[in-house]
Amino acid sequence: MKILIQISIVLLGLITFIPQDQTKHRATYLSPTHISCDGNSGFVYISLSTAGKIAEVDLNTNQLKRYISLPFNPGGTALSRDTKTLMVADKSPSGHLHFISLQSGDINKRISVGHTPDAIAITPDGKQVFVANRFSNTVSVIDLKTNKIIKNISIDRDPISIAISPAGDYLAVANHIPNAASTDDFVSAKISLIELSSLKVVAHIPLANGSQSIRGVIFSKDGKYLYASHILSRNTLPTTQIEHGWINSNAMSIIRVEDKRYHTSVLLDNFNRGAANPAGMSLSEDGRELFVALSGVNELGIIDLPKLHEKIDQIKTSNPGDSNPEFEDISSDLRFLNGIRKRIPIAGKSPRFVTVCGDKILVSSYFSSDLEILSNSDFGNSENISLGEEPEMSRERRGELLFCQADLCFQDWQSCLSCHPDARSDGLNWDLLNDGAGNPKNNKSMLLAHYTPPAMITGIRKNAETAVRAGMKYILFTEPVESDARDIDAYLKALEAVPSPYLKNGRLSRNAKRGKALFKKADCLRCHTGRYHTNGKKYNVGTGINQHKNNEFDVPGLTEVWRTAPYLYDGRAKTMNEVFSKFNSEDRHGITSTLSDKQIEMLVEYVLSL
Repeated sequence: MKILIQISIVLLGLITFIPQDQTKHRATYLSPTHISCDGNSGFVYISLSTAGKIAEVDLNTNQLKRYISLPFNPGGTALSRDTKTLMVADKSPSGHLHFISLQSGDINKRISVGHTPDAIAITPDGKQVFVANRFSNTVSVIDLKTNKIIKNISIDRDPISIAISPAGDYLAVANHIPNAASTDDFVSAKISLIELSSLKVVAHIPLANGSQSIRGVIFSKDGKYLYASHILSRNTLPTTQIEHGWINSNAMSIIRVEDKRYHTSVLLDNFNRGAANPAGMSLSEDGRELFVALSGVNELGIIDLPKLHEKIDQIKTSNPGDSNPEFEDISSDLRFLNGIRKRIPIAGKSPRFVTVCGDKILVSSYFSSDLEILSNSDFGNSENISLGEEPEMSRERRGELLFCQADLCFQDWQSCLSCHPDARSDGLNWDLLNDGAGNPKNNKSMLLAHYTPPAMITGIRKNAETAVRAGMKYILFTEPVESDARDIDAYLKALEAVPSPYLKNGRLSRNAKRGKALFKKADCLRCHTGRYHTNGKKYNVGTGINQHKNNEFDVPGLTEVWRTAPYLYDGRAKTMNEVFSKFNSEDRHGITSTLSDKQIEMLVEYVLSL
């Protein structure tokens, strides 16, 4: 009996550690993302982000050599300076950085970092590695000699991409979406600049007004400039048309590193065709060309940097001073990059990462199972290396692809993803015209929208199905195809909530438990009840102002509300604390005036734990 028990324990352990891609009867998509390249050996490592493995490709033969199977879905990767170890982030709420021996394929060690680690960067001397923890809003600094975290640096919001300057003096962090009340006059996502000698944030640099969905950052080869790819939203305008980037244009911003200030933005779009959803970037080895993955249109953008800076400098110096209308207009000039920029079609669907390795340009596309290789000397000549087989697309998977692709949109200006990054919210107000012009409302997350009718802040759409089709018609400016709309519905219905970073080991903290009792005491359960924390009704809770003073608003669900700031119908509350304290003086939005500051904090922690 004792021997049988021991055998059972061993078998159970084997079952526990079988990677998902090796289990039977399970559809597994590869979803290639991050790319790390060893320029000396010509070996490349690609994260297969939904398949639980790393693909190793030999660029000398352009062949897939092996898989490194993992007990988690990989995110960002980075090679150690001696190229013997691959560091991989696991993108989970209880995130770790894993150290994988490239000789054996085994995980030698792992370090606990933060919630959903993804982007990784190593200093030029190979002594420190930095990990961006998206939902902890931190960057972990790890000493590679001791393999210990020496500091967690607080960042603005949702750090999604990082880069280290060539001299190793600065770390740039792309904060994905804005961190502000959306009623502010100026709302923009920021770049955090960290001085590596002190490990302190020395600047939070806002980009142009309306900038959101920053997806890539990279320094110029001389370290003088920092480039960021992002969407430039024209959200102060009513959505009456879409031509010429009226709703969203797609941009690359430039920061002067010495000044630690935003310089200008250039539009990646053509005059009559968008370059939707710019993502990862890379530089040619000589630093003269910048490559940008244009994920929404399945293209690679190529910018001649010397020509770009020469043109910008000519405009800047022709009329020096604080007021230079021609320079200020660069960020809205759809013809500015004419003769400076090329757009090369990519075979894959949704290219998100690009890496230069020697004389080759490597592109990974999320909805394709290949690694695409382009020659730096002949961009029209490409080769695709299969990274494995994938099952036929399910309706949910096809719906996710449609959500991310701009070919549903007139002239390819934007996709659903442009206003709903990760199918959540972009932190901006939009005037969608569904209740007349001049009524901007805060963007909503699509999570659980199909289970919590009605839809939209005022409940003007009877359900999310209606809202999806209206969005295709009035925001993408295309006639909805019912099969496409149904697939997008299927994708959105399949979305799963990300566990809150306010939870402690997956459970409510002591303060949050007290906040739960206060949630009931404040009569919040009257409206925010049930599985999704909403009763599906509309009320006037006294939050309306001006022409909305007596309006009734749909009761929003509270699942994953920690991720969707700012709050209230017009986004005027930057934090949940402001919802209860600053904007609830009459106790119509919960009875909170009798609560102490400490009790408000407990209530907030509970709500943000949902």
